[in-house]
Amino acid sequence: MTNKEIKSEDFQKLFSAILGQTDIKEYHKNLLTSHIEILESLFDSYFRKFEGFSCSHDKSAFVVSRMMKSLNTGEVYPLIETYDIEKYPQMKKHEGELAYWCPTSIKDTDEAISFVENILNLNFEGLIDKFNKVKGAKND
Repeated sequence: MTNKEIKSEDFQKLFSAILGQTDIKEYHKNLLTSHIEILESLFDSYFRKFEGFSCSHDKSAFVVSRMMKSLNTGEVYPLIETYDIEKYPQMKKHEGELAYWCPTSIKDTDEAISFVENILNLNFEGLIDKFNKVKGAKND
């Protein structure tokens, strides 16, 4: 549990979104940007389960930071980076390889945001589809 309290304004915004008075996407944006630590915990658990414990927190922090950027700009950002020698000269022998902080099971910010929205909307069918795709990719 986090140290943040749920305020009555949060419920008013939720009910406004449910009743169609507010765009649900805008509600989700406001909710997500005000609870970054919950998102990091969610993705940390996801990466531990589907990609292993190694660097799961780095991956979750990277995904959440890119999600926040995407929510603010409205653009879609890839969640794949390679070691660029200009940015990371110490990684010369790993040039062009996927950076350790990048997830392998979520390709871009749209997919990450969709994953969180499925959870917020209790869309278990969408979540099961995502989990099955990840498991299928691991078995290939």
